[in-house]
Amino acid sequence: NDGSSEILSGFAGAGLPIRHWRMEEPGYWQSAVTTELARYAFNSGAEWVLPFDVDEFLDVGSKAHLRAILRNHAQPLSFWRWRPATPPAESIESGKIDWNMLQLLANPTYAPGNGGKVVLHKSLFHSLPGFRLGSGNHLLHGTAFAKALRGDALGTLWHIPVRSRDQITRKLRRDLASHL
Repeated sequence: NDGSSEILSGFAGAGLPIRHWRMEEPGYWQSAVTTELARYAFNSGAEWVLPFDVDEFLDVGSKAHLRAILRNHAQPLSFWRWRPATPPAESIESGKIDWNMLQLLANPTYAPGNGGKVVLHKSLFHSLPGFRLGSGNHLLHGTAFAKALRGDALGTLWHIPVRSRDQITRKLRRDLASHL
């Protein structure tokens, strides 16, 4: 209910290759839903899946730069360094947010070692058909392993969960209802 659904529908209506689903049920279904969406993407011909949330933003110079990063990456499983941040409280209160003044947040417990968000290549999908993305897409569970990723990241992914007072209030209410 933060307008993301309408934005995605607008992009799809403008002809961009976007599939948009909306789940109205309360509950924390991210792992199951994201895993099925990744499988759908690979079955539809995707070479890479980058399972990010609507409040996460890749720090890349351009689409061409992103493609070059992925084309030159030899591993079928990698990650984007996950950097949670928020605007200063006074900016949130006033509604005048300077996105250049983001403050880094402490590492949440659900992002082990601040490893990041997984990135999957189609070869992993074919070699581990039973894989499952973990909570927040920070982990990959499969028939051979379940681990947080370490090593060199492909780049930085900014997680900005707070964009306004109303938005964070809605998010906290929704998250509480989901966990209840």
